[in-house]
Amino acid sequence: MLALSVLASAALFGVACGGGDAETTPTSPPSATATPAPDPTPTVEPSPTAIAADATVEQMVGQLIMGAFSGTTVEGAATLVRDYHVGNVTLLAANADTPEQVLAMTEGLQAMAVEANRIGMLISADQEGGRVIRLGPPFTQMPAAAVLGCIGETEFARQAGLVTGTEMAAAGVNMNLAPDADVLTNPANTVIGDRAFGATADVVTPMVLATIEGLHQAGIVTTIKHFAGHGMTSDDSHDERIIVDTAVAELEAQHLAPFRAAASASDVLMTSNIDYTAIDPAGVPASLSRPVMDFIRNDIGFDGVIITDALEMQAVSDRWGAGEAAVMAIEAGADIALYSGESGAIETAVALAEAVRSGRLSEERIAESYDRVMRLKGRTLGHEAPPLSVVGSDEHAAFVNLLSEAAVQRGC
Repeated sequence: MLALSVLASAALFGVACGGGDAETTPTSPPSATATPAPDPTPTVEPSPTAIAADATVEQMVGQLIMGAFSGTTVEGAATLVRDYHVGNVTLLAANADTPEQVLAMTEGLQAMAVEANRIGMLISADQEGGRVIRLGPPFTQMPAAAVLGCIGETEFARQAGLVTGTEMAAAGVNMNLAPDADVLTNPANTVIGDRAFGATADVVTPMVLATIEGLHQAGIVTTIKHFAGHGMTSDDSHDERIIVDTAVAELEAQHLAPFRAAASASDVLMTSNIDYTAIDPAGVPASLSRPVMDFIRNDIGFDGVIITDALEMQAVSDRWGAGEAAVMAIEAGADIALYSGESGAIETAVALAEAVRSGRLSEERIAESYDRVMRLKGRTLGHEAPPLSVVGSDEHAAFVNLLSEAAVQRGC
């Protein structure tokens, strides 16, 4: 067992998170379009305590994993959570049917997690808007980030985050793998494309910050991605290894400003699976790179939770197996290893536990990430959820119509 310093009692974390008319020229969007969300401030502040002495290595390292599962019921995640103590999940489109079903599933996941791990879960989804969504209709569908960037009103971005976050919270999804902080400097880049708010940091940065603000107002954990920028690439790290040899000075000038500006605002930062040889000459994907992790902590100044991009992407999996990649990521300084499938998460759970027992991963390294995850859960779990009736509400539909009118008027 590990004698690690962690945060708060299981009781604190055991509750599942929930959680006007358009003007002719809508340059000043109304401030009350979205359904108000509950106060995101927890009623109980976490304080350091010692974890129960009988906590297992598996329960500890499970908090450093986010996996996915099949089906639309909680039993689809039983192997991950009960057998391998995986502490966090990401929802895919195939997991989501109706709002009622998603809520029942997320409530079941939280109860299962508390039973298996004595602590609730981060339950995430990629709900960027546009073509990257996991919660389909009747959840309100936001336009792509590029549309918001084209409109150019940060208040629209904030309200889009608030509407999206409020509906996520109502369905028990407490973490958004968004916003995308990439700067689209290569217009031929299709993997990012309209997922980026724009082609310059001056456009992207305020939109990222406004989206984070809106999501936070709904009590949702935010994730800026994909460090150190995916907007300059021509290829897709889902499919192949990508090497970016851009100098650090050019990365600073074109790509890093949104991450730097959001470092103190976002809860989570996602690394890409791109090799940035100017930061790590060894040619290791950012998600597995100690120099990149050090750059994030020491240069960017980010002290939140670092999550990898999905490690089954071929940019990683063509070179390393699932378990080894995850051990490398945690060894490098990542806090959560992400797999968008069940088998990778299971291999990761086994490999991390073995790495701890063998001494490859020190107790101090595990404690550092575990404490960050616990601190985040202390701020996130236990909020009162808004009613499920906010999902797809007339008020939210009216806001999307307002966005559409603004986009047309600006030629977006």
